[in-house]
Amino acid sequence: GWSDVTGGWPGVGNVDVDPMFGPLLSLQPGSPCIDTGNPSPTDADGSRADMGARSWQWISVGTRYCATGTNSTGLAASIDAKGSASVSANFLVLQAAQAPPSTSGIFLASLSHGYVPNVGGGQGTLCLGTPLVRFVGNVVGTDSMGRVEFQLDFGNLPPGAVFVPGDVWSFQFLFRDTNPGATSNLTDGVIVPLTN
Repeated sequence: GWSDVTGGWPGVGNVDVDPMFGPLLSLQPGSPCIDTGNPSPTDADGSRADMGARSWQWISVGTRYCATGTNSTGLAASIDAKGSASVSANFLVLQAAQAPPSTSGIFLASLSHGYVPNVGGGQGTLCLGTPLVRFVGNVVGTDSMGRVEFQLDFGNLPPGAVFVPGDVWSFQFLFRDTNPGATSNLTDGVIVPLTN
């Protein structure tokens, strides 16, 4: 199971799609075989296994900044940008980690930086400036390890957001927390210079 087979093949997780192979049968950005293989064991980077003999190697395309405080896990949540910073490739994936398990949140973005501790009465520091872009239609939940991934779709962005090559965007993940009462918190920030 969990294979990409031309013409199709019965079995759990099997698909018949273009794997988007590159040199030496490596998977290219946007391949439907990335993170869609057998759920266990995971790849070396901790993500779900890829289909095929050669796993996709996530490449960090961002620079982290603006430290944040600890959340209810006793850790400071972090964010990374991986995949491709190319607008035409449309394969920029944000990954948050060390957040509370099984909680919900949204990803935020801005073209400017800020520094607002305890924003909105919560416990996190907002590291983004205004105007602030909120991916509110994309509320996501963390897994049992406090991790979550979100792939941006440059063709379907919130109103007012235009991602153009040469722009430098920054991102954060805002999440619900209980520390000790109901509150909110944020990851640190990540800066991504967009390319063609």
